[in-house]
Amino acid sequence: MHACMTKRRGQQVPRTRPPSGSSRRGSAHRLASGSLVGATALVLLVACSGGPQTAPDPTAAAPRWAGHLVEAQGLTSFDVASVRQTPVNVSGRRFMTKCVGDADQTVLLVSGWTAPMQDWEAVQSEVASVARVCAYDRLGIGRSGPLPPRQTFRTFAADIDGLVHALGLRRPIVIVGHSLGGPIAMTWASEHLSDTAGVVLVDAPDATFFQWQADAMTDEQKASLYDPMASAAEDAEHVDRPAAYPELADLMSLGSLPLEVLTHDPASPNGIETDLSDGVPEATTAKEWLDAQHRWEAFSSSSELVKVEGAGHSIQLDDPDAVVAAILAALD
Repeated sequence: MHACMTKRRGQQVPRTRPPSGSSRRGSAHRLASGSLVGATALVLLVACSGGPQTAPDPTAAAPRWAGHLVEAQGLTSFDVASVRQTPVNVSGRRFMTKCVGDADQTVLLVSGWTAPMQDWEAVQSEVASVARVCAYDRLGIGRSGPLPPRQTFRTFAADIDGLVHALGLRRPIVIVGHSLGGPIAMTWASEHLSDTAGVVLVDAPDATFFQWQADAMTDEQKASLYDPMASAAEDAEHVDRPAAYPELADLMSLGSLPLEVLTHDPASPNGIETDLSDGVPEATTAKEWLDAQHRWEAFSSSSELVKVEGAGHSIQLDDPDAVVAAILAALD
């Protein structure tokens, strides 16, 4: 079943610099663990955009994401796990990388908070049949170099600059970001519009959502899960969140670049709704989360917002075909 949602009345649509936000991996605690839930074959399109919408026309053609889902399910799978990681030097720091595929188009995968590149293997194995697709471990993860004292979305984006050059990636690039990787991908794309072919956001909360979450969480929840407004010294990736979030207010609109926004199923036990349910009604959290997805959606006049039925926060693990379909849509 497919349905399109209109943009909400009064919602701020990007001018040249739309406000937006940050993310982390997993639903509060599970956003950090990235545990694999049973894969689901059923995917539900919740919203498609490209500007304010009227009621959906049942005779209209399916949105581009839905059109690519069958293609994604039929792609040849590449044995990514057998490919060795390759170290790349960027400004004297080592990043471990893995690139597969030899097609002309290029895709770069950006992981969530503390997540290893292996989280992308199911997606990477399929995309490799249609594009050259690369994943990497940020500093402090896997066998990449040690953490710097402080990181923000701009420093993460600068690392991507170095990786794109060192790996010799052909531009323009489709950049894909999960969770914390979402605002990282958007920061890089905003600064490199001519080098960007499209953006895919995989369950990526924004700064406004996390500021709301910080107010909603109890001190006990922050201690047992994580503090959305932690300083660099308190963050597992040394993300200086109070400094990083305001950077996102300067993100430029993507114009008409393809933007695919995937969001988890709020009914999944592996969504942030469940983790905050002790202090916040799940319906309230679900609304705040969806508002964040609409804010991301508004960054492009050619965007789609898709709920992946049955999937938790780590959509690339729960339903990799849904992510592959979004990448194919952005490659078009």
